[in-house]
Amino acid sequence: MFDGPAVWSMEDPRRDSVMDKMMDAIQSWDVSSRRNINYRSFEPILRLLPQSIAPVSQHWATWALYNLVSVYPSKYCPLLIKEGGISLLEKVLELESSHPETKDMAR
Repeated sequence: MFDGPAVWSMEDPRRDSVMDKMMDAIQSWDVSSRRNINYRSFEPILRLLPQSIAPVSQHWATWALYNLVSVYPSKYCPLLIKEGGISLLEKVLELESSHPETKDMAR
């Protein structure tokens, strides 16, 4: 998704359809769920935030950060701050392409 529509070479399924299904799936996840993942860096997630080609990628990244800082705040809030995540989340709020649900989590 992140690479944009020009890279999507399949006719079926359509990119828009996959993005819609991804959004529905992400929306169904419990944001307070505990996950057995140990991040040493948010860089792979953070690089998805400031783009508008695939808002669903941005939505997933925002959901992941929201989950981690909500469930494990003492571990992941400092990492988010250290790696510049706050300013990137602020940019999500400014992008017209960001979904309202994404903006809610970015706040």
